[in-house]
Amino acid sequence: MDSEKVMEIDIKKCLRALKKSIKFIILITLIFLLIGILSAFFIIEQENQYTSTATVYNTTYTNGSNSDNLKQMRHYAEIIKSRTVAERAAEILAEDHITQQDILDMISVNYDDTNSNVSVIHILANSYDQNLSIKVANAVSDSFVLKIADLTGTDNIQTLDKATEANISYDASSKRISTVFLLTFVGALLSSLFIVMREILSPKMYSAKDATAYGTLDIIGVIPEFNVRKEL
Repeated sequence: MDSEKVMEIDIKKCLRALKKSIKFIILITLIFLLIGILSAFFIIEQENQYTSTATVYNTTYTNGSNSDNLKQMRHYAEIIKSRTVAERAAEILAEDHITQQDILDMISVNYDDTNSNVSVIHILANSYDQNLSIKVANAVSDSFVLKIADLTGTDNIQTLDKATEANISYDASSKRISTVFLLTFVGALLSSLFIVMREILSPKMYSAKDATAYGTLDIIGVIPEFNVRKEL
């Protein structure tokens, strides 16, 4: 058997190496823990984000419509995210610090684009302010209904549900904690793997099996272990 293709892992030897290098492992783990803490306070987003949802629907929808329904819903989604809808929504909000661009950055649209029988569109507003996300979702919903009425001269689009609450979409506290734990675990894992791989790949020989390249070489002789102090 080719000795270059043979590798036996002595678990006990690896465990002894880990125990012997425990101070090194602890040091590396603490360094990664410090990196995790610094990342949690200086890199990770510090504020929670909230998402609120308002729902509109197409009153002219009929069951059994073809794929034109989906095209219409995509068209509506584009209108919701248009600047004209955002501009009117800003006027409805009547808050000086909220601009048209702010609303465009907050808004996203969701509907089932795999179902040709869909008639409901969800308007989502994402913000660091819980109350603001509710107000923006409702303002965009109202603005969109008015925009479709202006374009078509009909009231085909109506509000189904107003946004009444905002749910946490990004939990900053949980993210910081998970970052610290993750980096600490990575530090412990990497340092342990380094010790184990160094032990496995070490050219040092600890047994007769190591010296014979796992049976491919003959043993000429073995020097027995003895206690020097006891012999003296």
